[in-house]
Amino acid sequence: MVGGNRIVRYQTNQRMKKLMLLVTSCIAYSAQAQMELSVSGMSWKCNRDGDSLVMELRAPSQGWVGVGFNQDNNIVRSDLLLFHVVDGQEESTDLYVQGIGNPKTDESLGGSHDIEVLDFSETNRGTYIKFRRLWKGKDVYDYRLKNGEAFWLILAYSTHDEFEHHSRMRQHEKVVFNVE
Repeated sequence: MVGGNRIVRYQTNQRMKKLMLLVTSCIAYSAQAQMELSVSGMSWKCNRDGDSLVMELRAPSQGWVGVGFNQDNNIVRSDLLLFHVVDGQEESTDLYVQGIGNPKTDESLGGSHDIEVLDFSETNRGTYIKFRRLWKGKDVYDYRLKNGEAFWLILAYSTHDEFEHHSRMRQHEKVVFNVE
């Protein structure tokens, strides 16, 4: 009987270990849950995938959609990513805003275009873009998101496809980054 009890205890301990592992895995998974934000008819989703961030943008218009990141509540010195769909083809631009009305492509400043578009669509209901970018960025013009730190998320869209055209909606939201 004593030996039998040991086996039962061992099996119980193994079950507990498996249960604890499962609970720990669920907690770790929920901590990696995607971030989501909706403002003025536009939505942003973000989750971490290894060394990358996968983001989705939805806007209620046909035209460009954009997301920006900044330490300050300002468009100046922001890392700005714009997308549009024209004739079934997507195009993106990776910008750094040097001053009011003065966004420059990262490439023209000596950086790199580091957006990988994964999926896109444009219908009469709006524009959708799913893309990947590096978690830590590739150059000094890419905003370095840090887990647990607040930053300003800039969401914008236009009713026109030309990236130079002003936004119909632009809103800045203070967000605490949490995707680990």
